[in-house]
Amino acid sequence: MKKIVSKHTMVIFLILGLVSGLILNASISPAAASSEKVITLAFQGKWEGHEKENWASEQMKLKDYVAEATNGKIQIKNMNEVVKDNEVIDAVRQGVVDMGCQPLFLRRELIAVNFLSLPFVPHKKMPDIMEKLKPVYEDIWSKAGVKQLGYVYFLPQNLYTKEPADTFEALKGMKIRVLGNTMTTLFKDAGATPINMTHAEVYTSLQRGLIDGAQTALPGYISGALYESCKYLSAWPLGGAGMGVVMNVDSWNKLGPELQKQFMSAFQKMEKGQFEGIYKDVANIEAKAKELGGIRRDPPQVEQDKLLAYVGAVLEDWKKKSGPTSTDVLKAINEVLGTSYK
Repeated sequence: MKKIVSKHTMVIFLILGLVSGLILNASISPAAASSEKVITLAFQGKWEGHEKENWASEQMKLKDYVAEATNGKIQIKNMNEVVKDNEVIDAVRQGVVDMGCQPLFLRRELIAVNFLSLPFVPHKKMPDIMEKLKPVYEDIWSKAGVKQLGYVYFLPQNLYTKEPADTFEALKGMKIRVLGNTMTTLFKDAGATPINMTHAEVYTSLQRGLIDGAQTALPGYISGALYESCKYLSAWPLGGAGMGVVMNVDSWNKLGPELQKQFMSAFQKMEKGQFEGIYKDVANIEAKAKELGGIRRDPPQVEQDKLLAYVGAVLEDWKKKSGPTSTDVLKAINEVLGTSYK
């Protein structure tokens, strides 16, 4: 009888031990396991001062898209201006941040990637061209020591002028503040008068009659109060600007194949939403510009082509600086646009 009781006692203790272990595991292990599995990535985007605009806020939503796609296994920490715009790629490579948006026009070694600056590339076609070129650009980013994720863009550029600028002849007769060497060369070769100055100088220069108009995006037209002097808005071939979004190679590798796949699905959702957000912003800001007296007077394609007839020197300079990769880039541009640039 004692042996039977002893055996029963041992069974009871074993059952109690097993149940206690299960309870303890249920109450502690999931939280610990969850904590161990969560990967946090620091992301420097480009949104400061524009958080309410769709093109910027969509970058900030990447953390939500990634958390949803990975079931919370990857958490993104949005960082604001950790390093200067021209240092993002260095910060990502060194692991200062895990991911970042590198403005393409600020790095000479990325000139082949920055086909966006070529005047004949329409803003709306940039993502289509970029999609064709991602395999080509993967090698450029890899040599720079980072992982290519994708691209995001700034708003399209316009000219804002005191008088209508919807013909080539009208444009040639104006002194226009333009952005960068590309537009300066193009305007000079076309016989126009390009002026270089900072955005801060534009307002007073317009008031004093030193310039007749200026190039900038719609937010600059509103925030810089250019509407006080410039009534007319026109969309000439002015090129564009964007950013490459890159990740630290070690940070990418530690995700593993499954999380990498989930992460990229979330990133592509952001990438698409960011570009669509640009045109929501354009509609909203242009409505505000009209309220302030702005009038859109776009040149017809035949007039734009007159300006683009002088793009030769710009293209040759870009090809020289881009090297052999320029052939692949121009091929993709021509396929998307139906053009024959060489």
